[in-house]
Parts: sequence; structure tokens; C-alpha cells
Amino acid sequence: MKHFNYLTACGLLALMTACSTTQVQNTIGPPSQVQADITYLGGRAKQYVTPQNQVKLHTLGVAIGNLSNADISDVLALIPTPSGTTEQLLVMTLKTTLQLVVTLYAHNNGTLLSYFHAISAGILANY
Repeated sequence: MKHFNYLTACGLLALMTACSTTQVQNTIGPPSQVQADITYLGGRAKQYVTPQNQVKLHTLGVAIGNLSNADISDVLALIPTPSGTTEQLLVMTLKTTLQLVVTLYAHNNGTLLSYFHAISAGILANY
């Protein structure tokens, strides 16, 4: 999982800096790899995610799959408040991945939607 290291590193970076003041890598793997990485990370984190947040993650996955443009503000509001470090890593990785995809592909709606569907499928594989 070549790009899993990117998602993990960005999640850790998000925990430490909220990705607001630090430059992060501005490339991302293809949608299939992003989906695989999120599926893997979600599976590893699932035992640490509260039942309430599992429901919220499912709702988030469905909402991301229904996005049709680069406006993710409503979806970001659905991201659950993490109750522990592992949940925080997962949530910040999802948020950062969404923001990166919009930053990179807002000008190309077809590619953007491919990534949204991949992120959604990755979340829904576990939640």
C-alpha cells in the first residue's frame, strides 16, 4: 500500500498540527488506492470507534458518495467528534483527504467525483 504511508502520515500530521500551518504532500494516489487505504485504516480503527461514531461515519460515507461538486462544507459538518486517539487519527485523515482531493481536483469534476466515491466506499466498507 504505497500511498497508505501518505494517509497515515497526514493523519498523524493532522493530529499534531491540524494541517493548518504545515505544508503537506500535494499528491495522492489513484482513487482505487485511496479507497483501499481508507478501507484498511477504517478496519484497523473500527474496534476503537464508539458505536455512536460508527453510525456517524456511515452517514458521512453515504453523504460523501452523494456529493456532486467541490462544496464539502455540509459533509465536513457530519464528521464525528472523536472520543480517543485512534478515532481522532481516522477522522483527521478522512477530513484531510477530502480537503486535499478538493484542493487538487476542484477544477475537474469527473476526477473529483471519482475520489469522493472512493472515499465513500472506503468508509462504507467498515461502517
